Amino acid sequence: MSQEEQIANAQALIESAQEELYKATKEDNAEKIVTYSYLVGEYEQMRDELIAHFDRVKNK
Repeated sequence: MSQEEQIANAQALIESAQEELYKATKEDNAEKIVTYSYLVGEYEQMRDELIAHFDRVKNK
């Protein structure tokens, strides 16, 4: 899988979790809100780490 595909997949995970977070907010489901808020943060961190890693590899 290419670097671009890996970053795109991470972004898709973020967007999916954001959609679920929105639904949970509309449902006022506290448990899901906490879960999807956490996942959004984790997926954003994963994406940022991938980008940083690929930048380091590219600049070597």
